[in-house]
Amino acid sequence: MGSGWFRNSFVWLLILVAVIALLINLFPQASGSRGQPAEEVNYQKIAEWAKQGSIKKITLGEDTLTVEIEGGKQAVMRKTQRLNELDIIGMLRNYGVTDEQLRKFSIEVAKPNEFANITGLLLQFVPFLLLAGLFFFMLRQAQGANNQALAVAGEAGVPFFSISG
Repeated sequence: MGSGWFRNSFVWLLILVAVIALLINLFPQASGSRGQPAEEVNYQKIAEWAKQGSIKKITLGEDTLTVEIEGGKQAVMRKTQRLNELDIIGMLRNYGVTDEQLRKFSIEVAKPNEFANITGLLLQFVPFLLLAGLFFFMLRQAQGANNQALAVAGEAGVPFFSISG
């Protein structure tokens, strides 16, 4: 009876770990810093800040463009396409930012997250592993029930053929 409780608690522990991993992957900002949320901006607002000279740095991430403004504030723009430094400079020039204003801040490309690909790959296999574990668990339960029926029939001294019909 004790091993059944241990086995069930282990299955529930695995399910809990899988749910926590899924939530962390779906909501990465929840596991990050709890600071002030960054303001959402567009190209026009970034160009205005560049003309005023209030931008310290622009960082190009995988799916975001982060702008650091004087005073320690940050603003974020979600990217819909892959951009590089030249694309950002060209966009700012189209909005009327001069070369002199462009020299006042830096544009950096952020390193991609080293574990993003590994995490994504592992999370793709979690449902498969859960299904395989469930299948294995069900097969072990069915095998155990089958063995118990045969063991009871053998102990009672009744031949198997009379039970099976």
